[in-house]
Amino acid sequence: MARPAKQSREESLRRALALFWSKGFHNTSLKDLEQALNMRPGSIYAAFTSKEALFCEALADYGRAAKADYLGIMERHGSRIDGLIAYLRSMAAACEREQPARACMAVKTVLEMPMEQGAMREQAEALLQDFEQGFTHAFAEAMAAGEIGDAIAPGRLARRLQADITGMRVLAERPSARDGLAERVDDTIAWLEGLKLPAAAHA
Repeated sequence: MARPAKQSREESLRRALALFWSKGFHNTSLKDLEQALNMRPGSIYAAFTSKEALFCEALADYGRAAKADYLGIMERHGSRIDGLIAYLRSMAAACEREQPARACMAVKTVLEMPMEQGAMREQAEALLQDFEQGFTHAFAEAMAAGEIGDAIAPGRLARRLQADITGMRVLAERPSARDGLAERVDDTIAWLEGLKLPAAAHA
């Protein structure tokens, strides 16, 4: 059977992403996929080869969209630190909206996949690493511009920010702890603001 047309394939991936993001890989059955994609098993396998390949393609789409959002926000701010703060606020707002899941799909995948399921876990790890590298680059640019000091290495700052964001995503996924999300966002923003050198803070 021929692969679906581009628009049909994009729609199938969108639906698959929503399903996998909500339920996870293991809790998503073939029957779930049939219903969500409105495709028979044979058509799913003909188009995407396997459930694993479909998941990986959906995760890749998720990663591209997430990175585009991040880069778009950063491009709208001359200050790297202000850009990171705007990204945090955007992420917090997204966590408040009804989505397939409030937690990051990449983080959920890393937690769900055992080490032996290498391809899917490695892809999720690579996505998170790509974001950490983006944060590292932003902090390095802020240092080069004299916006923040250089006492702490950019990579270390990036890992702190990545850990904070992961914690926020986890809080957003827990209804009993969701009220603390705004406080956590405010704390991280205060930390970023505190990194600014006095001249940059008043620029």
